[in-house]
Amino acid sequence: MFHLRQRPSERIRWLEAMLIATRRLNRRDVERRALGNLGAAYQHRGDIRRAIDFCNQSLDIARETGDRGNEARMLLNIGVVHMDLGEPRDALELYEQALAIFREIGDRRNEGTALGHIGVAYEELSETTRAIERHKQRLVIAREIGDRLGEAVAFANLGRAYYKMGYYRRAIKFYDRQLAIAREIGALREEAHGLYCKAAALYNLGYRRRAIPHLEAALSLYEQIENPQAEDVRTLLSMASRKSHVGLSLKELLRTLKELFRTSWALFKFLRKTPRKP
Repeated sequence: MFHLRQRPSERIRWLEAMLIATRRLNRRDVERRALGNLGAAYQHRGDIRRAIDFCNQSLDIARETGDRGNEARMLLNIGVVHMDLGEPRDALELYEQALAIFREIGDRRNEGTALGHIGVAYEELSETTRAIERHKQRLVIAREIGDRLGEAVAFANLGRAYYKMGYYRRAIKFYDRQLAIAREIGALREEAHGLYCKAAALYNLGYRRRAIPHLEAALSLYEQIENPQAEDVRTLLSMASRKSHVGLSLKELLRTLKELFRTSWALFKFLRKTPRKP
């Protein structure tokens, strides 16, 4: 297993060498894993088409060997890549295939995960009612099987859906429930995410000062876990900390507007990708 802190190019070289070795040894199960990890590495590097190619090769092996669980998981992974390409309808089709398999083999945890992905795809297609239905279904499953992290992610997904609809107060209620669980189970990334999203909702409601402590806490957690999202939190924190834009020079005003656009776009992308855990 490659080290998560390796640079993408280093991971790719390591995995390519592993792939050659597994093919020589005719280890199809290990070959499948190597191909899937190569897909993830290329996706991280931004080479989406090559990512899809390696993921499809991994999917083919899962199907050849009758590995239904890994077939479904790879379908999910390929769906996520299509979401990165801005192709939610293609992603939705793959997610639905994965969901059917998870139900067939009785994998409730991943059934919930698939439902979360499906909800996000529906959000991208502006079918918000369907999205919320899927997120609620995921929440039910998470509670039935005692999956506290899955429950937190479901609340985050619901918060994001209402946030994108402009219902910021309702979104905050879901983020608060996400935060409570994240703190209970020690999920730092989920806690940071909940703090960041709640701060963004407060900011959009005009409660800039109330957003600041949430942003500071989110920044501290993101730095602790070395998450690149810290940079976007710093930008929003800088904006929220300014008491007023009145009296700014034209140059300063233009810079502020540029920061606002950058942060809004970064937050949109972050919120869109959130359910990848699912």
